[in-house]
Amino acid sequence: MRAAASAFVAALTVLAGLVLAAPARATHDVDATTGAPAAGPGVPAEVAEWFRAEGPNAVIAGAAQLPELTPQQRGEVRVGPVRTVMTWSDGLLTGADLTPAVQPASPEEWVAPLELGEAAVGVLLAGREGAGRQLHAEVRGDADLGEAVRGLDLSTPLVHDEPLDGWFAVADGEVRPLDAAARDALAGAAPVEVYQPLVQQRYDRYRAAASAEPGSAAEQARAGGSGAVVWVAGIVVVLLVWAGVIVWLRRPEEAPRTVRPRERHPRRGVRR
Repeated sequence: MRAAASAFVAALTVLAGLVLAAPARATHDVDATTGAPAAGPGVPAEVAEWFRAEGPNAVIAGAAQLPELTPQQRGEVRVGPVRTVMTWSDGLLTGADLTPAVQPASPEEWVAPLELGEAAVGVLLAGREGAGRQLHAEVRGDADLGEAVRGLDLSTPLVHDEPLDGWFAVADGEVRPLDAAARDALAGAAPVEVYQPLVQQRYDRYRAAASAEPGSAAEQARAGGSGAVVWVAGIVVVLLVWAGVIVWLRRPEEAPRTVRPRERHPRRGVRR
């Protein structure tokens, strides 16, 4: 009898724990005071509020990125916890210092998973050029990335690799790929110090290619230099032509050709 009573009490304890745990999980995703999506470290209050108030409208505006959803489903999409987008630190990109391995992206950018029911359907990105500036939103219909971001602890840095346009998580000294673009470059988790040379090489190539694009400062400098060479060559050609014309005009006229008279030989007498 006592054993049955003990089992009953234990069952009630477990059930009570499950009931109490549900509200705690909900408050992790939504701020209890503002109703805005939970914000990760360093997310400004006005940015979190923007995700709460304008996030649903941004999802509807970016409907083309969620073609598999019906208009009704797009209206039911929820914006998840907001976090700061990070990038590789300057020290990591030069190899001078791997601690910290990441730093906030510049310009500023934030991201939140988009959820429909119990599944993620993509992510919502918002960025600005500086504090107080208008936020510009972008919807990405990448469900795998949405699930990966959704499963990350808010304290875990989420890194955007610009050359790849891929996403990584960095935690406990390891780099882990989160989407298809990142997995193309890194199959699984790797120590930061092992992966650092590959990141540095990728960014060096990316920056070199960017500096050579039409309209870049380096390209304009090269174009300006080659243009100067063409101008100098053109001037030299013109001067040579003018010199030739002047020489031709100043050439003394040739004396008229004299016609040498044809010598006439006396006719020989005709023998008879």
